[in-house]
Amino acid sequence: MKVQVDGLTFVMTDAFTGRQSSIKEYLDCHRLYGWQRVENLTPDRPSWPLEFGSATHSYLLERGRGASGPEATDIGLQRLLRDWPQPMFPGEEETLYEHRELALRLWPAYSAYYASDDAQMIPLGQEVKGRVEVGTGTNVFLVFQLDKIVNYLNRLWVADYKTMAKNDDRNFLSYEVDMQPTAYVYGASKVLNTRVAGVIIDGLIKTKVPQFRREQYIRSDEELVEFEREFVEVCKEIAWRHTRVSNGENWKTVFFKNTRQCFRYYECKFRPLCVKDTPMQRMAYAQRTPDYMDDPSLLAGASPERTTP
Repeated sequence: MKVQVDGLTFVMTDAFTGRQSSIKEYLDCHRLYGWQRVENLTPDRPSWPLEFGSATHSYLLERGRGASGPEATDIGLQRLLRDWPQPMFPGEEETLYEHRELALRLWPAYSAYYASDDAQMIPLGQEVKGRVEVGTGTNVFLVFQLDKIVNYLNRLWVADYKTMAKNDDRNFLSYEVDMQPTAYVYGASKVLNTRVAGVIIDGLIKTKVPQFRREQYIRSDEELVEFEREFVEVCKEIAWRHTRVSNGENWKTVFFKNTRQCFRYYECKFRPLCVKDTPMQRMAYAQRTPDYMDDPSLLAGASPERTTP
């Protein structure tokens, strides 16, 4: 998702693009956000779990378009390697083999598992894009892309695919209040001018014997109003910090670090730079390239006084 605030543009993107939400990263650790959105750095080697998530998304997208299982699998496997630099480092070929084997277990099993259930979940659109103002007269804009809009039990839902390492209730319960699916429901409701009931988290769990789990989370009108206020507040705070950096303040002071996030799930990809920021250390990173959310066509209709990078 992309957010525009008073002439500045910020990007929130889904785990199936291969990148975490920038707004959520900002809330986790301001410095993590700064490495990516102020310094525009990215590790020079992608993350296998994120690349696998994107490959899974490609497989599911092609299946939704009517491709056969083998055809969709081929496209998914091509996506798995698309952004991986060559030649591979020692050990990476083994990791690639493990993920290929995982794909060959997980993807066909998913299609077989939901072969009958999917008849009840009528797809209305895949990779649905939209742009809405959050609130009225706030100058905070949300540009988003959804995995899928579906009609389920005579109500509209956002379906969001998630690849997961384990089937953990806490992981699913976090989506009850998670900002990202709430933003999707909010944006889709505004674009369609029809109230979207909530989000269906479609989990593909990467265990040795694949597991699959779908949970529905309704968003009430009160929750969407709360999201609107919180989202505008956070975005204006980020804009304020960017303005301070533009006015000459040290960006590391403005986007200070939160060391509790260094090993939250695994070691933060930017922790080595936080430990020692040197030209040699920066050689392990590349300049962040525009992603699909940087597509100018997504900003069609933007007011002339608002600019984008």
